[in-house]
Amino acid sequence: MEKFISMTEVAAVLDLVEKKKYEEAAVLLDEVLAKEKAPELYYLRGIISMRLKNYEYAIECLERAMADGGDKKEILRAMASAYIEQGKFLQAKEHLEQIDKKDVDAYFLLAISSIFLNDPISAKEYMNLAYLKDRERTKELLEHFYHVFIRPNPELTEKEKEFLWEKIRSIR
Repeated sequence: MEKFISMTEVAAVLDLVEKKKYEEAAVLLDEVLAKEKAPELYYLRGIISMRLKNYEYAIECLERAMADGGDKKEILRAMASAYIEQGKFLQAKEHLEQIDKKDVDAYFLLAISSIFLNDPISAKEYMNLAYLKDRERTKELLEHFYHVFIRPNPELTEKEKEFLWEKIRSIR
C-alpha cells in the first residue's frame, strides 16, 4: 500500500509542478522522499529545486539520483543546466562531455557553455551538431535562450536585441 500512496503523492507533485507551484511541490516531494528513496524522486527534487533557483540543493539531489542509479544522461544534462544558471560554464561543459550519446539539448548546452567560455569555434561546432540533430528543437532552444538571457539583458540595446531575435526567427 505504501508504494500506491507514494505514486498518488508523486502524481500530486507532478500536478503542482505543471501548475508552477514549486514550493508546494517541494514540500510534498520531501514527504515522499522521507518514506521512499528512489533516483527518479531525487531527480524530480533536483528539477524542482532548479525552478526555485536553489541550484546547490538541485545539484546535491541530482548527484544523489546519479549515485542511486538514475538515468545518467538526463541527470548530467540537468546538472549542466543548473551550472549554466549559476554562470558556472566550465562545470556545465564538463558534465555535458560525460554524456555518451548526446542529443540536441546536450549539444545546445555545450554550445552555450562554449560561448561563455570564449570558445566560438567549439560553440559553432556544437550548435551545428544540435541543428543537424533537430532543427526545430534547436530553434526552440534558441528562442528560450533569447527570452531568458538576451531579452532581459540591460547591456544590450533594443536594436541589438531586435537584430538577434530576427536572426533566431529566420532559422529554417
